[in-house]
Amino acid sequence: MKAFKRAESLPRAEEMLKGSLKKEQRALLAYLLKKYGNTWEPWKTKLSKFRNKGEELMKEAK
Repeated sequence: MKAFKRAESLPRAEEMLKGSLKKEQRALLAYLLKKYGNTWEPWKTKLSKFRNKGEELMKEAK
């Protein structure tokens, strides 16, 4: 349990998506963040743990 709590407190990785579907996954994530990122409470709290709080992805969303 201590290891899990420690992992939750560490800063999040900058780049999590890799491989051939990276662009599609990033576009879908950007769309979902723009739609739900600031309104749905679970996402809102998780976004606060990332640097820039997902702002650059939300700007990419169409």
